[in-house]
Amino acid sequence: MTTFVLLLVLLFQPLPPAPVERVTITTAAGTMLTGRFHDAGRDAPGVLFFPMCREDAGNGWEPVAARLQAVGISTLTVAARGFGEAVGPAPTGDPRTVDADGAFDYLRSRLGPRAAIAVAGSSCGVYLSLLTASRHADAVRAAVALTGPYPEELLEHVRRTPRLAVFAGAAALDGPAPGWARDLKAASANAASQVTIADGNAHGTDIFAGNPGYAAGIAAWLADRLVAHTARR
Repeated sequence: MTTFVLLLVLLFQPLPPAPVERVTITTAAGTMLTGRFHDAGRDAPGVLFFPMCREDAGNGWEPVAARLQAVGISTLTVAARGFGEAVGPAPTGDPRTVDADGAFDYLRSRLGPRAAIAVAGSSCGVYLSLLTASRHADAVRAAVALTGPYPEELLEHVRRTPRLAVFAGAAALDGPAPGWARDLKAASANAASQVTIADGNAHGTDIFAGNPGYAAGIAAWLADRLVAHTARR
């Protein structure tokens, strides 16, 4: 399907209740993380979501995850340490790297070794999504960055990885976020990359409440990237 056809399907088809599986993820450091898994079946493509670092934002990606499951794409949502449930010792070094790797490895174990994967982050989750894309560059084909900052080294990864498509988003009045989105899009040489600026000043996945088509647009873009990659295998 083209992005346009997927967008029509994701906008107008009635979405059945999406069953969510609560899962436990064991990282290399022995920490136990919790996640939300939408299962579309073995060998289906998948998306790893990192929500905003806010206690009430853990379900922020749900409008996108439910739409993706409806078109046969599995999703895993894992909150950053301190904003989700984490039990066990903190790892040596940067815990974000250990946790992101653990989440990626769990998703891969549920999808299968050849399934196409994308990542998406909102606010502080943008760093985790782009970090995962850089650490698993052979596997991650697309990344969504929604109103979050990122360091120069991750922007450089986008520049030197033309096969990585990026969807960069923000609300027009959300401080520096539109600039972050435009700079990320400008760094990408992938023809499928795009920047989409919504009206208003909502931050991160809060954009979806006032812009219902925005979540559908992200879902269609992700589905198009993953379905296209799966078809080429």
